[in-house]
Amino acid sequence: MPLIMILGLPGTGKSFLAEELSRSLSENPIYISTDLVRRHLFDFSHHQYEPFGSKLYSQEKRDLVYNALYLIVEILLNQKLTLILDGTFYSQSKRQPLIKICQRLNQKLIIIRTVCSEETIKQRIYERKKRGDNSSDADFNIYLEIKERFETIHHPHLIIDTEKEIQHILQDVRTYIANF
Repeated sequence: MPLIMILGLPGTGKSFLAEELSRSLSENPIYISTDLVRRHLFDFSHHQYEPFGSKLYSQEKRDLVYNALYLIVEILLNQKLTLILDGTFYSQSKRQPLIKICQRLNQKLIIIRTVCSEETIKQRIYERKKRGDNSSDADFNIYLEIKERFETIHHPHLIIDTEKEIQHILQDVRTYIANF
């Protein structure tokens, strides 16, 4: 079964797409989000909007989140389950362990990158912060920091503009997965 990695900058619609895709696939995939892993590891129930590199977003905590994620992925992929991962995966060093896990377990890795205009990102981050119903703690400053650090993806991947209608997006993604 495949590992479907949905990655991109904060506010580009990764989580929304991952959740919608989870509901639309017949394989009943397991949805795993780096934001939710972070919340469970550090046991906080309210939003903590911190600058990139401090407290919640320190290098040590980012490493713990991703290392926990790699372990979870390896255990579940070894059971031949379909997984949908949702996270920024902004650097090659964050993606490479997943590539190696998939190679070692002879599993497909399908990468989907979400993109949209910066104006839309600002609006989405503002709205989710106002609602308080999203697991992400990334504000616009975090977006800018990660944008600066985002590395080229060297693995085959599909780029999805999340400003399109969700039905069209899901059709494009399902077609990509089926033809992968």
